[in-house]
Amino acid sequence: MKSKIMIYVGALVIVMSPSNVFAFSDPLSGSGRELSAVNVTAAGFSDDAQVDVWAKEAIEKVKQLNLMVGYENGDFRPLTNVTRQEAAKVLAGILNLSVAPVKTSSFSDVSVTGWSHPYIEAVKEAGILHGDPDGKFRPNDPITREELAIILVNAVNADIEGKRETLTVADKDVISEWAKDYVGASMDLGLLKGDGTKFNPKNTATREEFAVTIQNLLDYAAKPPVTDLPVINEVADDKVTIDGIEYQVPDNLKGLFNSANEPVLKNARIRMEAADSSINKVTYLEIVNNGQPEGKDNAEFSKDMVLEGNAASIEGDVKVSADYITVKNLVVDGKFEISPLLLHDFYGYHVKVSGDILINGGSPDTVVFEDGDLQHLSVNQSGVHVELRGKSSLSDMTLTADAHIEADPDVSIPQATIADGANHVQLDADVDLLTVSNKNSVDISGTSDIRSLKLNEGSSVSLNTEGTISNLQIVDPKTKLTLSDQTKVAVIHLPNGANVEDLISNYDQVKGQINQVVYDPLVSSGGGSTPIDTQAPIVQNVRSANVSTATADVYLTSNEIGTGYYVVLPESAQAPSVTQIRNGKDNTNSPALSSGSQSLDANAEAVFHLAGLTASTGYKVFVVAADRSGNLSSVESVDVHTIANISAPTIESISPTSGTVAGGTTVTLTGTDFTDATAVTFGGMPAASFQVDSATQITAVAPAGTAGAVDIVVTTPGGSATETGGFTYVAAPTITQLNPTSGSDAGGTSVTITGTGLGSATSVTFDGTPAASFQVDSATQITAVAPAGTAGAVDVVVTTPGGSAMAAEGFTYFASPTITSLSPTTGSNAGGTSVTITGTDFTGATAVTFGGTPAASFQVDSATQITAVAPAGSAGPVDVVVTTPGGSATAAGGFTYFASPTITQLSPTTGSNAGGTSVTITGTDFTGATAVTFGGTPADAFQVDSATQITAVAPAGSAGPVDVVVTTAGGSAMAAGGFTYFASPTITSLSPSSGSNAGGTSVTVTGTDFTGATAVTFGGTPADAFQVDSATQI
Repeated sequence: MKSKIMIYVGALVIVMSPSNVFAFSDPLSGSGRELSAVNVTAAGFSDDAQVDVWAKEAIEKVKQLNLMVGYENGDFRPLTNVTRQEAAKVLAGILNLSVAPVKTSSFSDVSVTGWSHPYIEAVKEAGILHGDPDGKFRPNDPITREELAIILVNAVNADIEGKRETLTVADKDVISEWAKDYVGASMDLGLLKGDGTKFNPKNTATREEFAVTIQNLLDYAAKPPVTDLPVINEVADDKVTIDGIEYQVPDNLKGLFNSANEPVLKNARIRMEAADSSINKVTYLEIVNNGQPEGKDNAEFSKDMVLEGNAASIEGDVKVSADYITVKNLVVDGKFEISPLLLHDFYGYHVKVSGDILINGGSPDTVVFEDGDLQHLSVNQSGVHVELRGKSSLSDMTLTADAHIEADPDVSIPQATIADGANHVQLDADVDLLTVSNKNSVDISGTSDIRSLKLNEGSSVSLNTEGTISNLQIVDPKTKLTLSDQTKVAVIHLPNGANVEDLISNYDQVKGQINQVVYDPLVSSGGGSTPIDTQAPIVQNVRSANVSTATADVYLTSNEIGTGYYVVLPESAQAPSVTQIRNGKDNTNSPALSSGSQSLDANAEAVFHLAGLTASTGYKVFVVAADRSGNLSSVESVDVHTIANISAPTIESISPTSGTVAGGTTVTLTGTDFTDATAVTFGGMPAASFQVDSATQITAVAPAGTAGAVDIVVTTPGGSATETGGFTYVAAPTITQLNPTSGSDAGGTSVTITGTGLGSATSVTFDGTPAASFQVDSATQITAVAPAGTAGAVDVVVTTPGGSAMAAEGFTYFASPTITSLSPTTGSNAGGTSVTITGTDFTGATAVTFGGTPAASFQVDSATQITAVAPAGSAGPVDVVVTTPGGSATAAGGFTYFASPTITQLSPTTGSNAGGTSVTITGTDFTGATAVTFGGTPADAFQVDSATQITAVAPAGSAGPVDVVVTTAGGSAMAAGGFTYFASPTITSLSPSSGSNAGGTSVTVTGTDFTGATAVTFGGTPADAFQVDSATQI
């Protein structure tokens, strides 16, 4: 749906300005002259009796406003129809349209000499009242009510879509199809009304009806715009109530929303963004509360309603829809509009506006901006007085209505355009470029220096200014220019072939005020709006050179002949405008540190010589160029940093003093007066890079070089400092071998590193961890102690000033072994005991020792077991040590050596084969004996009496000699055939079987196994003698 735009009406201005008389011409007189108000009584007109009651108030109002003043004879003629040309005149006045003589007529039935012609052209141009398709306006035809509806709706630019659906009058079907939406809109807005039942669309509008319509139109204009925007209800120092909802105010908006601003902010319309009952930002603010006139003897603006922004920002638009308003210290990111509802004073102090400033209200009572930071200013209100004070700045200005523009001497307007609608302009301000693009006659008065004035349209222009115009360009040869005797012109550019007397109507009287007339070949004399050098020059190649402690040169090139301007400002300064640069000012309109100008040749380098600068100080130089037509280039800038009054530098120390021949070593130079150093060299080669850290330190990166000592030189504007042989280039190291190549993850392995260039090594790392210690043995060898690490292959890196060498995965960490058990734990000192060693991480074992003596042999059965043969050793406990690449594990006293036993004697050496013979075994090292055997059969029992004696009971055995063996932890001792088993004897007969008790009887004893008999007894008494005759006889 088409958005509704509120009427731009000067109605309230008209109310306050009775000099604006819009009266009807007397249709009966035919004179076409505008009639002035007649002397009638306050009660009304002479024909008041003919006025309907419902129209009396409206007629009285339009009479007071000098809108409809009646006829010379005192009649109002309320029932006379209103013609189309009469309606055009009243509407042009009410709507404050630009009315000026026009040389041609848009309608075939309207004469350019007729009194209504300018009004008809004005309403036609505004799109309010049109003619017929056949090109006629029908100026004397009465207006029907449905035609009047179209005029009024067009005047207020109201939305008509779907408005026919709102019609409820009984004769809605009688309304023309093309008028239904307009009639519906006019009735909705209260601009036209019916008789209570019908609208009567075909009836013609009478003068009393038209008076009521004017009153309705003025009432409509006086109403505040219909809006669905939220309204501010209450303002406190930390909260604001909007449409009955309380919001917290953030710190950045407390300067705006505080109790001091409540009088002006109450009822204001606002658009904002909020979250969690807190305002985030304001995107629209419309002020609606009026202030008061200052009154007699009070300062201007002293009774204004004041909005103090305290540097707060509106991230959108601001609109002033009230009168007597002051706005201070406010930042507006969008547009700033002074609406038609501001009828008198506005004062803006220190207001920054990034968008357009629309002056749609105000009056000769003054709209003031002081110290404002403004962009585009659009002056659309007729009769307004706009004043720029203090250090205000703006980019450009457009005038579409008659206005008075005034600026303080320090304020210069870069560009201003007088467009259609602005026919009378009083200009009390200096302007860089003033363009007149107005088809109608224009009168420019005031006191003003204008650097360039362009007349683009073939209209009549009167220059009644007091001041100088540097360049005046007449583009269209149809232009008629009149100069006052106070206007001086340096150069006038005319179209080629034009006659100056034809273009300047009073040339003979003012030619003494014109310094030079130039016929520009770029402009033809064929008419039309052919431009004359409107292209701004282009500034390029802005640079500084020859910078010293107090002077510098700034160079630039322009593509056109003209003049270059510069200002010198502190290095942190913001860019001034082109006008400020030309005037020698900064962006606040304060004088620059220094400024100047220089003539420019096209495409030739020009130079500004800067002097009076301070040593060791940063400046920013802004430049702009103007061509001979007054066109200005964009602003360019260059940084200038003067050098200091410094002494020659000195070098006190260098760290490190050596580095790789490949370059890249970061070297810290310490000394004095390094500020603004321009070069650092190593052996005459520039440093790869360097940075001046302070006046006493430079960090430089050494370039590549050749092995050996070189000089380091630091150069500054104050001179050079040399450290002879201050840096030594060292060739990069290499690693050719590591021994051993593995060790315990517990660290501590001594590793010999062989290579080249190792003599000045500064670090040795294993997998990035520094060696526990290292020693440089020579230029080709380092002995390093590996730190603790994680099992696996790691890189070994040697770093020297010449760089780093790496043995990739050159060293392998192994986990340290452990011993948990040995079996057996004892053995002969003669060696040969097979010992099973149980533990962890035995893989790769390189040695097993018993008491420091290597095992006779060993075998790694698995990562947890080794079988070793004990070597010969000395009796006693000894440590068993297993060695792997991961280290050593020790079973302290884990194995005990015992000496081998010996047998020196057995007693007896024989015994019964039935066993049971107690045998005493004499010898050595019997302690801990574990076994005694007879012919391989364990003794029935044995007892270690001492280290040299064992008592054993012979087991049963077979007759004959057998070996007796004693076994101990130290081994076994054998008495070979040392014990003989004998079979047990039997007696089969005795002969004689009796004898004298006195003894002496010889008895033959017959039996078996008598060999070796040792005794014969008779009743337990040994025989007096016996002889073994044979194995069977004694």
